[in-house]
Amino acid sequence: MFNINTAVSDTVPVLVTVRGQKFTLLCRRPTAQQRIDDDGTAIELRMKSGPEFAAAFRRRFYSRLECVTGWSEVQDSANEPVPFTREKLLTLLNRFPELLEQLTDSFHRLFDANESAVGEPEGKPGESPPDGPEQQVRS
Repeated sequence: MFNINTAVSDTVPVLVTVRGQKFTLLCRRPTAQQRIDDDGTAIELRMKSGPEFAAAFRRRFYSRLECVTGWSEVQDSANEPVPFTREKLLTLLNRFPELLEQLTDSFHRLFDANESAVGEPEGKPGESPPDGPEQQVRS
């Protein structure tokens, strides 16, 4: 039996460090369609080189960036919270390019890695998670 209420949180916190300062990005789990599209782009990346590779990488990164839905612990120079917007995230990426590698690694875990790495129940591919209280769900 499948109980839809056993689903894990749709939001995954991603701790980011920029020049010794930390904040958290909030990412929503990719949809099945996003994962399928992302897999297609990954295959495309393997077949491209030069400018075509760069364009496919950029397309994949910005597509994955759509999963970022918010942040916490980001403050302005007056120590006031900075509300999240996609534009502000892009500004941060331009100002601190070291974020690119951290986000790329985090997106890999969200899109490509074993589901247990992002808090979903462990199990073999195609196998349902165990029922009952012994089921461990990471968050």
